[in-house]
Amino acid sequence: MSVPGLVLPVLVSALFVLGCNTPNDAPSSGAPSGSAASSPSGSAASPVAKGSTTAEETAVREAFLRYREALIARKGDEAVALVTTKTIAHYDAMRLAALRMPAAEVRARPLMDLMFILSLRARSPKEELLRSTGAPARFCSS
Repeated sequence: MSVPGLVLPVLVSALFVLGCNTPNDAPSSGAPSGSAASSPSGSAASPVAKGSTTAEETAVREAFLRYREALIARKGDEAVALVTTKTIAHYDAMRLAALRMPAAEVRARPLMDLMFILSLRARSPKEELLRSTGAPARFCSS
């Protein structure tokens, strides 16, 4: 997969990275924990004035930037260390869907899943999907 070919998967990955890290979802390693990713303000209990940034928001933003850079640099193992186990399981389910799910079932999936599955089918050779597991960051490994 070329770097230009990573644009859609990286955008989709960003949504999953920022949306999958909940208090009950332990990071695989190195990822920030807590509810910052599940709440726009970084904390449901204490709203933050518009324009200010909490330490949790900053940590989430920095983790995403590290994740994006690892994807661009094709450092799959480094990228995987920055996402949660729940995220990795979701990406593996999307990989399996890209390999095996009938078209009618793909069309019935939520929009982001549909886009991700179709992107994998269009941009990743079957052999690559068969040997890859987990997060799409693994697809970037050499």
